[in-house]
Formats: sequence, structure tokens, C-alpha cells
Amino acid sequence: KYILLRGSFRSQRPVRINKNLKSILVLFGGADTNNFTLKALKALDRIPEKFMVRIVMGKFFGFSDQVKDFLVKFSKPFHVYKDIKDDDELIQIMRKNDLALVSGGYTTSELLRLGVPSIILSQNEIEDKRVFPNFPSTSFKYMGRGQRVSIKELRRAVRELILDYTTRKQLSLRARHVVDGKGLER
Repeated sequence: KYILLRGSFRSQRPVRINKNLKSILVLFGGADTNNFTLKALKALDRIPEKFMVRIVMGKFFGFSDQVKDFLVKFSKPFHVYKDIKDDDELIQIMRKNDLALVSGGYTTSELLRLGVPSIILSQNEIEDKRVFPNFPSTSFKYMGRGQRVSIKELRRAVRELILDYTTRKQLSLRARHVVDGKGLER
């Protein structure tokens, strides 16, 4: 019934989902200790459709060099954002995307509030047991523990959503009703 949501996100209106996907967000938290950022980029690299990739790396991300090395040969246009401290800047980045690849935590509730369709990989058991049970499974595509998801499986899931506007739209509509930003009023 209630989820913690930073003030800047509560007043946001949901995004409009483009029929033809234009941009994908890659955001796996402040540390991304399992380097799902690189896994996601490898999955996206071999998808034939054209789209922009926005990559957000947190302050404690320890794999910047690996990602930087991979991006030299990355086949998609991209933009890297590092250590974003301002909620309004993060909101604007999130709003520019038709799909997000993320892990659990605050990011999940923020993207649900904005209605950005998301594919989620959990980082650990805490996310499995305490984050995802709080949300209806029909409001995002949950792939389970990210360490167990292959690049090929992730690529297939992303491509299915790229090609299926109806499902992306349904995920967006469900997501924005799950986190409506009105918890303090209840």
C-alpha cells in the first residue's frame, strides 16, 4: 500500500511510451557489485534494432574501466552519466527512455511511478525477498537473480519488448497505477 518515494518523484506525470522504441536506460544502482551494467550492454550490443542507450553509473561503481573498454566497440549510440546527485536530473534522464534495464531498490519504485517499462535483474537475496514481493509481477518483467540470467536470455527479453509495443504500453499503465505517488495522502 505504501512505498518510499522521494518527493521529486511523487509529483511526476507518467511518461508517454513511443510506439517505436528510441532509447533504453541501463541503471543498476550506486555500486552494481555484480557488474550487470556490462552484462546489459553486451546483451544490447547484438540487437539489430536501432536505439540509443543511456547508461547511469553510481558513485561506487567499481567496473568503470571494463565498461569504458567495452564501449569503445559498442554498436549503439550512447551517453554515460556518472554519480548523479540531483533528483531532477535523474528524473529527466529516466523520462527519456522507452525501456529500462535495472535492479531492485528505489530505482524500481521510481521507474514504476514514471511508468517506464522495466526489465529487472535482482542483485541479491534481499531484493528477491523484500523488494519484488511488494509489487505486482505484471507491472514489470522480472528475470530473477541477475547472476543466473545469461546475456542471451537478457537479449531475448529486451528484443521481445522492443518489438512488442502493446506489452510495453501495458507494463507502463500497470506500473503507474502500482506507484501512484499518493501514499502520503492515504
